[in-house]
Amino acid sequence: RVPYVSAARLTDRRVPREILGADLLATAVGPSSLTEVGRWLAPFLRLRMEAGRPVNVLTFENHRRAPELLTAGLLDVEPGLATEVGHRLGIGGAAVWRAIASRRVDDDGVRYEVDAADECYVDEVPLIPGVAPCDGSLPALRLTAGFDDRMVEKLWVFNAGHAAAAYFGWSAGHRTVAEAMADADIHRAVVAVVEEARFAFQARRHLRHEDHSLPTRPTATIVERYADPAIADPVTRVAREPRRKLAPDDRLVEPAVTCLAAGVRPLALSGAAGAAFAYADPDDPQACDIHAELEHLGPEEVVASVSGLHPRDELSDLICERIGRFGLDRSMLVAGVVRPAGLAARP
Repeated sequence: RVPYVSAARLTDRRVPREILGADLLATAVGPSSLTEVGRWLAPFLRLRMEAGRPVNVLTFENHRRAPELLTAGLLDVEPGLATEVGHRLGIGGAAVWRAIASRRVDDDGVRYEVDAADECYVDEVPLIPGVAPCDGSLPALRLTAGFDDRMVEKLWVFNAGHAAAAYFGWSAGHRTVAEAMADADIHRAVVAVVEEARFAFQARRHLRHEDHSLPTRPTATIVERYADPAIADPVTRVAREPRRKLAPDDRLVEPAVTCLAAGVRPLALSGAAGAAFAYADPDDPQACDIHAELEHLGPEEVVASVSGLHPRDELSDLICERIGRFGLDRSMLVAGVVRPAGLAARP
């Protein structure tokens, strides 16, 4: 349980009163649901604005445009809120370095199973000063003006490895991420993904001439969190919605593109992307759609449409090769996903 935080179902008659009286509002619903949640939330926020009560809304989502997705839903239902955004209504992103195993709603509220990490960054730029969290009432939320760097680091370094563990694990028949990480081949492959994603993030900062320091997160520490048996994260939960995770600006493709721009072939990330394209959980609509497209259109066209890569692009070739071999040749986990030579010497 989280002190001072309550939960209620959307159909609960207390919800409008809670929204009108809350010090801070936040979402943690998944990027694909944000616009719909914005539509649902819009009338309540309009009432709050009419009552003269400014508020900030934080989007705890693994998506760089999460605030925009939520705002689109708000304005779809209540266009008049456009004049409030940035004045009495702040909408900003939040990034937490945390793995969640499950979420269950019951009569007593919402129960989460999570790891012990509590590092959280919030984009202070779009928020309204003088109200939570900008009033200092929530010191655990670290306000930052350089939020995109924090979000990119989380997506590339932490989420890329987490997703890779899930996709590799699913292909090998493992039920949880912890089980997958106990597999020596998968463990080595995931370490390579994290190190390659870390290099990509460092290269991005170098290319952007950013010189402010960021916390050091050893690869071993990150990988240990995936392997925590207490979390028992189902691979299908982490792997869900592969189309979103394979988008041009998400955790697998964008750092791979950055690696190429910095002169390193992204063998690890392309292997993880190939596993994501080959992911075929029958209960995941996006996975089923991608699988059907691969059968009818071929990998080059599907990689182009999902990940925005030209069919003759070097990264497209790498991913397509791994789509063709993944699940058929287990040696891909080791032979095809290795740490690039000279990685440590790069910026």
